Amino acid sequence: MSYINKQSTNEINRLIATLKKIDVVTNPDHWTIGDPLPDNQPDNINIHIKNFITAFLSCSEGGDKYGDSIIAIANALDRDDARKFFAKYAEIATKIESAKQYLRENFRPESGTTAEFAEQATRNLLRRGNELIDQYAATVATHGDMTPLLKKLDDIQAEAMLFTSTFRALRQELGPRPLDLRELKFADFIVSSGEMLKEQTSTVEAMKQIYQKNYGDRSQYSKEFSDALLRSFENALNNPGTRFYLLKHQNDIAAFCRFDHEYRNGVLKATYFGSFNTNPTYWRGRVGETMVEQALNEEKELGVPIFADCNPRSPITKKYIEFGFVATRAYEHNGTPSLSIELPPKTATPFTSKQLSNKDIATMADKAGVGREQSDILVRSYPHDTEPDLSPLRNEYALTRFFDEGNRTICVFEKMPRGAITSESLEQAA
Repeated sequence: MSYINKQSTNEINRLIATLKKIDVVTNPDHWTIGDPLPDNQPDNINIHIKNFITAFLSCSEGGDKYGDSIIAIANALDRDDARKFFAKYAEIATKIESAKQYLRENFRPESGTTAEFAEQATRNLLRRGNELIDQYAATVATHGDMTPLLKKLDDIQAEAMLFTSTFRALRQELGPRPLDLRELKFADFIVSSGEMLKEQTSTVEAMKQIYQKNYGDRSQYSKEFSDALLRSFENALNNPGTRFYLLKHQNDIAAFCRFDHEYRNGVLKATYFGSFNTNPTYWRGRVGETMVEQALNEEKELGVPIFADCNPRSPITKKYIEFGFVATRAYEHNGTPSLSIELPPKTATPFTSKQLSNKDIATMADKAGVGREQSDILVRSYPHDTEPDLSPLRNEYALTRFFDEGNRTICVFEKMPRGAITSESLEQAA
């Protein structure tokens, strides 16, 4: 028996009639997705019916066929599964509505585009959910299995969170300065498993082309190095534990990264962060970098160390270290200088130098001079045109700070805490 039949069809009709009576769809000032139900609602309406109506109205914004798909799914599922499904979709719809309100309230109208941007950007988020609902309506009706659907809805929920957190970070970074939203309204945030992404052959090929563009300069990267990066990317597409984050602009790739989740005996032990690439054509890479930072924040909440590898000569490496990563090993990868870096979980023993301000560290560098140790902290400074000496990494130090100050680069090394988890220790434990 269907969810709609188990619930009272008359009550759903009464609620729909009530919502139509107060003009909910055409006059959002009365009630919008995410708000409490109106005061004149039927007395015995419960949260499950509210979730159904929220999902129905959200899907119907994209067209009648999506509303029909919601009805089809409701008729195909039993009560418990339907409640899970509608609760999930209603949560997504509420987050998207919250994102729309945030944009309207926190980005000043530039050329009268704020409201238009908010509508267009959030429509992009809803479109993916609607297309997914439409795609799975027939499958659910035939097989009654909504597990794949819920898994993909989790990705769409992550997209909504990534969207909002990215623009919150941009707003904080810009302060009172305006941000031109006219081009950003075409931005599309996508979260996908590697296996799902692999099916989108044109997207995968576009990502490979960005790899070749970013790592094709033979004066900086050997062919062996570039090929190794591409193989790692292709392997991740076949890894069921990999999650990709993408930023698109009108179907062109603007930025992407991935996180490989490593499980042991069914328990998540570590995450590998890789495949970070941006196309500087779009927003000079700034929005892409901000998106990746927010993706890192989301992954950090899983509570396990995040490992990565990067080139110490690349400007992005300083950003990684200042974001919270520490470098634990320097090595060469097919002729390219490389660092093993890790982002410790919140439960790890904090590094003292991570708590110091740039000004305090610059003062320490002035007092210490080049190469002098201060207790367990070593502060060194180098002219911009000089390669930093990373040899302390061979003596149980970690590179904890790495930033430019004036005409010099400052490096801070700190003794590794006892029992610290590194990529090498994980490999030995495997």
